Amino acid sequence: MRKEPRLNCPSCHRKGRRVPAVTPLSMLNVAADTLGPMRFCRSADCDVVYFDEANSQSFTTAEVKVLVYQKDPSPARLVCYCFAHSVESLEDEVRATGTSTVPESIANNCKAGLDDCEHNNPQGACCLGNVLRVLASAGTPARSPRASVEPESERNLLAGVAKNQGVRTRREAERCAHLESAPRPAEHCCSVSKENES
Repeated sequence: MRKEPRLNCPSCHRKGRRVPAVTPLSMLNVAADTLGPMRFCRSADCDVVYFDEANSQSFTTAEVKVLVYQKDPSPARLVCYCFAHSVESLEDEVRATGTSTVPESIANNCKAGLDDCEHNNPQGACCLGNVLRVLASAGTPARSPRASVEPESERNLLAGVAKNQGVRTRREAERCAHLESAPRPAEHCCSVSKENES
């Protein structure tokens, strides 16, 4: 009898986001030549990073080559893996200047095709939503530090930060900010849209 696909993490039981097949293969420091459909667990309090939908294997933070942004509390952990922006560097920039040029820089680099989130980012997708969260909590002009925000408020917050940074329309910011939990393949969501170019 065929098992139902496992969508929830075997450890924390929260729903995982499907990642492109190349992501775990690029990120794991253990042999894993044949992997079926895999999911990413973004729960901060869970050690599992990837688990497969076939109910047969999972991989923890110890088996991943890099610190996973969602799971490691270190300020040195990367938020943007393609262009090496850490939590610490973003917070330092906001403290020094009151704002950040990083979202615009990421957007420009992505627009130029220099990103490779599927191979570089453990979540297998665009980092801009995570970058905007760090900037929002660091106190960019669009938002003072926050403890907890409801999902709808968070979408509005991130859209406001993105708009202040001149990156994208509100709709695009919301799409990018929630990409990591969406059940679709990674996209180049950081690039400035055609509607912004006109």
